[in-house]
Amino acid sequence: MAYDFNNARLATKPKSEIVVDMMAALHKLDALARDMERKWGACRLPALVPDDLAKRFYSQHRKVSMALREGRNQDALHEIERMVTAWQFLDQEADRLGAEPIHPAVWEVALSDGTVAAIVQDEDSAAAVDPQDRAMKVYMLSEIARLIEAMPTVMAIKEEWPGAKVVPTRTITADNYWWEHGDELPF
Repeated sequence: MAYDFNNARLATKPKSEIVVDMMAALHKLDALARDMERKWGACRLPALVPDDLAKRFYSQHRKVSMALREGRNQDALHEIERMVTAWQFLDQEADRLGAEPIHPAVWEVALSDGTVAAIVQDEDSAAAVDPQDRAMKVYMLSEIARLIEAMPTVMAIKEEWPGAKVVPTRTITADNYWWEHGDELPF
């Protein structure tokens, strides 16, 4: 049976549909990458598997990046699917090899604006924190150290009066202070 090349048609999707498909695939890929970093730590998973597998993983990552950068949308969709498979395969291989997922110690404190500050030891622990749909900021101990060093007044008070506590403050303006906090008028 001969193929009729003169009447052949190329079946393609409109570019807008391809872009929507690509965005959905990228969101799926990003969610998977975040899950893997929560489980294994930031950039740690490729180090837990044999070198040849890690190299193939990085090669696939490069293929996704190049397809996206060059605007090859159909190729990008294909490479994104393969990247999802690569993450899943590395995860299974690390489990099979007996690698231990990270178990971060997280200290959480609610801030006055309703957000949560999560304090962790290092970058791997930070990557493993799951905000669980909460407004959360994650701080590593190294960042906390820099914040403390950036507050010389607090440091001086803590040094001068051991045991002093940092408590919430209120804004005092000339308009409200004397009426709310001043001495009563004697007449």
